[in-house]
Amino acid sequence: MINDKESVEITIKDKNVTIRDYGRGIPLGKVVDVVSKINTGAKYDSKVFQKSVGLNGVGTKAVNALSQYFKVSSHREGKVKVAEFERGNLVTEHKEAKTDEQNGT
Repeated sequence: MINDKESVEITIKDKNVTIRDYGRGIPLGKVVDVVSKINTGAKYDSKVFQKSVGLNGVGTKAVNALSQYFKVSSHREGKVKVAEFERGNLVTEHKEAKTDEQNGT
C-alpha cells in the first residue's frame, strides 16, 4: 500500500531494471533471508501466519531466483545493508554501513 510518505521509482536501462521504494525498508538483519528464503518476511514473525502461507513476500524471491544478477539494498534508520546474488545464489553480503538515503528498499 502506497501513501503520501511512500513512493516507488522504476528505471529500465540496457536490460537492467531498478526498483526503489521509500517504505520502511527490510529489517537489516533479514535482508538476505527476505529475498532468498521462502517464509521469511516480516509477516512470518507473527503467530497468525505460522500455519498459513500465501504469496506475500514471494515476488522478490522469484525475481532473485530468475535473475542473472540481483542486488538488494535496504535503507533503514540511517544504515544500509546490501547483498548481491547471481541466479539466486548469494555472492556478496556487504556489512551494514551508514547512509543518508531515505528509508526504503
